[in-house]
Amino acid sequence: MSFSGLILTNSGRNELAKAEMGEKFCITDIVFGDGQYNGTRTDIKELVNPIMSLPVTKIERDKQNEGSVRVECDFNSADISKAFFWREIGIIANGKLCYYDNSREDAEYIDPESETIIKQKRMRFILLISSDIEVNVTVGSALYALDEDMQSVLFPQYEEAAELESLKSGEGIFKAFGKIAKAISGLINHIGNKSNPHGVTKTQVGLGNVPNVSTNDQTVTYTAATALAVLTSGEKLSVAFGKIAKSISTLISHINTKATTSVLGHVKVTDSNAVTDSTGLALAATEKNAAIPGTLAYKIAEQNTNLSNFIKHNYISLPVVTIEGNSYKDVKYSFSVPDGYKILTACVGNSGSQFIYPFGVQWSKEDGDSTIHFYFQNSYSSQISTAPFVIITLVKNM
Repeated sequence: MSFSGLILTNSGRNELAKAEMGEKFCITDIVFGDGQYNGTRTDIKELVNPIMSLPVTKIERDKQNEGSVRVECDFNSADISKAFFWREIGIIANGKLCYYDNSREDAEYIDPESETIIKQKRMRFILLISSDIEVNVTVGSALYALDEDMQSVLFPQYEEAAELESLKSGEGIFKAFGKIAKAISGLINHIGNKSNPHGVTKTQVGLGNVPNVSTNDQTVTYTAATALAVLTSGEKLSVAFGKIAKSISTLISHINTKATTSVLGHVKVTDSNAVTDSTGLALAATEKNAAIPGTLAYKIAEQNTNLSNFIKHNYISLPVVTIEGNSYKDVKYSFSVPDGYKILTACVGNSGSQFIYPFGVQWSKEDGDSTIHFYFQNSYSSQISTAPFVIITLVKNM
């Protein structure tokens, strides 16, 4: 099929002239037909044999050429009842045939029953209309979207933009998708980049004075203190390490220094020649060795051992006793004294009351056992129960 181009008819010329005078130029329909016409096309007033009329779906002026108007309509062969040869095209405005074209013998055969012919088309016509004329359109109510257009929107085909660009209002949807795809891929790469893509420096995050080394590899710069001093919470590391260094060096020197009559230091007992009396005489080192029998140190150690075995102290808790008010209680308690020992002293007390006073403490030995005998005085007006105890000091028989 080949159309030579839409011709402005005389009727159309008249309507445009009226529009230039201020009247409206309202495009309403696109008409298809199969009629043969061999006359002058400017004179035609209607299609020879109209088959179908399509409503205008869109009309707009060309942004690059204000003298051009683009008119669109959607064609679907399923809307016709029988096949025809598509020869005629007419554009109706203000109820008149204003534009017309005829392909004559080069007509396209449209068959609604055919499986091979494309049944849907979007028609676009460019009309030369002065920018001084206001062009209107009456849009039909029964509009639909072509399947190919719906597919392109639901499954858009686009190319990713080469560079990151901002979206612009009114730009094509496929160009916008290209920009969006570029932005998303760039964001994904950026999130996965762990190599400081922004080039942030340690100074910018407040770490300008922190060395980039592990904890064990850090070095502390300090000067040893001139005198011993205690550590203070919150002081600088350089000051603290200076105090520590002074303390350690002093301790090492002290450990390695042997004491003399004029130098403070460490000394072993076996090495000591310290003066022990005002005459200036020193105790021999041998006498200070407790491991050698007969020496003074050995005898002192032996006496200490004997002394610990000579005196023994026993703490004995006695059963609870109950004493009526303003009276006394006679208490006796028997216990065994180890062989070779005798009672040196016995002290009685109680826990739980300040009104109980022990008195008349005595002890005696009967048949290998010893008996403690004493009295408890209750100075309170009411009955009191108390838990007495006795501390016995035993001494070894000489």
